[in-house]
Amino acid sequence: MFKKLLPFFIAFHLIASFSFFIFFMPGDNVGKYVTSGPEQQKIEELQRELQATRDMLHQQHSEHDLNTILGVNLDAQEPPSLKKKPLSYNFPISGAELEIKETQSMIQEPEGGYSSKPFFSIVLAAYNQGKFLQETMRSIIAQTYDRWEVILVNDGSTDDTWDTAESLVERHKHQRIRIISKRNGGLADARNVGLRHANGNWLCMLDSDDLLGRDYLQRAADFVIEDDEVDIVPGCMRNFDAVSNEWCFPEGFSIVGIAHWNKFHASVLMSRRLMEKIGGYDPGIPWGLEDWNYWLSTAPHNPTVRFIPETTFYYRHHAGTSMRKKMFAKYLELTKAMVRTNHAKLYEPVQLLHDHDTIMNADADTLEKLEEKINKYPTLPMPYFWRALFYMKQMQQQKALSDFTHALQFAKNVGQVWQANYWLALLHESMGSMIEAEQAINVAFKHAYFDEILHTKYRIEGELKMAASGTRPMVLAGHVTTTPSYWVSTKEQADIRAGTLAGKLLTLEKLDKSMSATVDVQHRMMALMRTATDSPCPAFSGARAGVQASPINKLENGGFESDSASWYTYGKGFAMDSPPPRSGTLSELSVVMMNDVDTEMSGIMQVVTLRQETASPVFVTAWSRANSVQGAPDDGYSLYIDINFQDDTHEWGYVLPFDTGTHGWQRRSAYLDKGKPIISLDVYCMFRYHIGKVWFDDVTVALTSDTTCQCRLNEIYDPAPNRECSPCPEGKVCVLGDALDPID
Repeated sequence: MFKKLLPFFIAFHLIASFSFFIFFMPGDNVGKYVTSGPEQQKIEELQRELQATRDMLHQQHSEHDLNTILGVNLDAQEPPSLKKKPLSYNFPISGAELEIKETQSMIQEPEGGYSSKPFFSIVLAAYNQGKFLQETMRSIIAQTYDRWEVILVNDGSTDDTWDTAESLVERHKHQRIRIISKRNGGLADARNVGLRHANGNWLCMLDSDDLLGRDYLQRAADFVIEDDEVDIVPGCMRNFDAVSNEWCFPEGFSIVGIAHWNKFHASVLMSRRLMEKIGGYDPGIPWGLEDWNYWLSTAPHNPTVRFIPETTFYYRHHAGTSMRKKMFAKYLELTKAMVRTNHAKLYEPVQLLHDHDTIMNADADTLEKLEEKINKYPTLPMPYFWRALFYMKQMQQQKALSDFTHALQFAKNVGQVWQANYWLALLHESMGSMIEAEQAINVAFKHAYFDEILHTKYRIEGELKMAASGTRPMVLAGHVTTTPSYWVSTKEQADIRAGTLAGKLLTLEKLDKSMSATVDVQHRMMALMRTATDSPCPAFSGARAGVQASPINKLENGGFESDSASWYTYGKGFAMDSPPPRSGTLSELSVVMMNDVDTEMSGIMQVVTLRQETASPVFVTAWSRANSVQGAPDDGYSLYIDINFQDDTHEWGYVLPFDTGTHGWQRRSAYLDKGKPIISLDVYCMFRYHIGKVWFDDVTVALTSDTTCQCRLNEIYDPAPNRECSPCPEGKVCVLGDALDPID
């Protein structure tokens, strides 16, 4: 009997001793926690003994909670100095929480506490996603593992997000749910607010329209119990809604790999201790990529990753051009450049200088976004730095000087310091302030060495030496007295840069674009050669071959000269218009489409019956012009074709996209050479999920065997109301009725 009661007596003894140190210490510490000196060591020793007693009691009475057995809350005895600091300590918050509500269960600590075994804090950031919240919440409640809490952050939504969140609290009172309303600050800021309320030893950043697989938390908990050194637990991802496929992150995780591009989705589970090393999400990046930026921050800590070979996460793809879709298209390379400059230690100087040049060429929309970030987060250094680069390119020297100064005022690491000082030195040099230029370049040189810094330092020192009389005093960094031989050879310097890993990757990007164009030319040539071999043209003898008995264009009214006859409305439809015709044509009518918001769909559609018995290439072409079309080129503004084959299979969404913005008449063409007979084509002149106004004209679908023999040498098949062929465009090579890019 005594052995059974012994642990309880020990626990009471420890509590009494602990209380004595807390409440009866003399002097200024009366009634306060003692948090330093020998007393602090004693408290920590007592706490270790308390934890050991807790563990022993849990082993003997696993069905009971120690707090219940003793009738006290031992966790409440933790001194403030030992409490965990907020997880998002490294970044500012845009504003205080406006309203907080929670279930009764959230107020009470879960059985076993937050750290006895895995406990997951799911931070749910929501902005105008009220219609998806309940579905997302159902995916959490359906988890087969029940040690979790939800911190839902409403980031200034203007829809019913907050009302829906309140209903979730009311409906699921037995679950651990806290909802927080705040002013809009962006995704990273919403997550940082949520992290300040997170209690768990494991974390999940879940967007409010995505879903968790029902076994994700259980599988992760199994891994953690098996190996408590695990930091990141990803699994396979299913894309759904507008896109449908499975993705299992085939490249794996490595420091080099994550430096090249993001490897994980946002909702990968991570340990609290990993987040404690990073301190939150950076809210200062104007166009997103917060997740990649976060994973790059983890790279120097070499996190341990365990992979779950199951579908653990469902990522919703919305139709249309949301902010993130636009960013990935138009601003992806710019944003990647900004993110890399946030992590200078991970990249070669060649890459970073290339990124600086990319940022310098940012557009006015990006400048506006940077100003918003600076106003919301005035102590973040990098938005100032990025804006300063823009101002340098615009020759706005005083503005650049002010921003570089602010960037250095708030700089947190040596990467930020050397980048800002390097460009500050160049700015001072351009302004003739050589003393200040030398000071800046020496600070940059203290933290980073590469040829551009050394050469700049040498140049500035030379200017000062010429301007001064006598011997100049040595500076801390030392003067440059060696002049490398490669400084006199521009080619050798270029070869050195190209020989770096970053240089090779940049060269590869250029080659990849060139290869894509080359492959397209080869594909077109193969289609033409195959057609010429199977259906050779009769001799021209300086004149055209006879016109085919049946119409070459399989589309009816492809030039819209008979109004909209034979075409069907897609979405909200189209109108007829008479814009300026293409050069050399007598076209009078075209179809016009206009969208006022990026959720609208406009278009025109026709089914073309081909009924091929054997496979042969099909030529398609269309013309379009645009006025103030927003977004990036994609299938939303295109000649869009669904291909139906004789074997009842299909290829959906063969796309010939047009440029966005404002432009005159633009031609797109291609050969559908699919290796099996085509029964029909669904042809769309498509304008959806873009704002602006577009015109389409002279759409053609024809058998290549018909088009190749219609035109003379140095002409292209380009049907219009008054002609079938037009002169070969400048800079092209025209054969068999087609215009090809010359191959170098």
